[in-house]
Amino acid sequence: MLQMADFFREIDKKVMQVICTDFSNGNEIPVKKKNRAY
Repeated sequence: MLQMADFFREIDKKVMQVICTDFSNGNEIPVKKKNRAY
C-alpha cells in the first residue's frame, strides 16, 4: 500500500508539473501574439 501511495504521489507531481508548464506556455504564447498584433 505504501508503495502504491508513493507511486501515485510521484504521478501527481509529474502531472502537476506538466499542467503548470502547459498552462504557463499557453499563457505566454497568446500574450506574445497579442503584443505582435497590436
